[in-house]
Amino acid sequence: MDPRSKVLLLLFLGSSCLCCVASVSGAEQLSNETVILFGPKVVIWSEDTKSVLEAGGGGNGRTTVHIQNRLGGGKNLSLHCKSKDDDLQQQTLAEGQEFVWGFNPNVWGTTLFFCNLMNPTLNFVFDAYDYKRDEIRCSSQCIWLVAAEGMYAHDEAANLWTYMYPWSSS
Repeated sequence: MDPRSKVLLLLFLGSSCLCCVASVSGAEQLSNETVILFGPKVVIWSEDTKSVLEAGGGGNGRTTVHIQNRLGGGKNLSLHCKSKDDDLQQQTLAEGQEFVWGFNPNVWGTTLFFCNLMNPTLNFVFDAYDYKRDEIRCSSQCIWLVAAEGMYAHDEAANLWTYMYPWSSS
């Protein structure tokens, strides 16, 4: 059996697997590769070059998040969004404006962006993008609408709006 076919067989084993495979490269050199399956994500790590040889599967690339201020009454909305790796800085949106950013979810399936929404009557923190929740709901466009009564999220897969978070009445 061709050592490369061992790699291909491993891709179909299940949702989570870590296994090492010795394979032959084009120049008949022996190299050690590790195939890691994270749900639908596949990563092939080369021990020889200490780098990722291939990463793919699950999702279709870039994701864009939109947060729209629809509070009404001319109310501004301040927001500060960040992830473990990226701080998007504080933004102020006039009523009717939106803040947009894009990123590629990581191959581990752990990408998380959270935001703090603020104005004189509101201080609310929520997860703007959580891979575990959003990989299907909004794989390419995550749209949030901030309204007077709470927050709505657009479900890209079902093409409908969902009332997600009411504002606390206390």
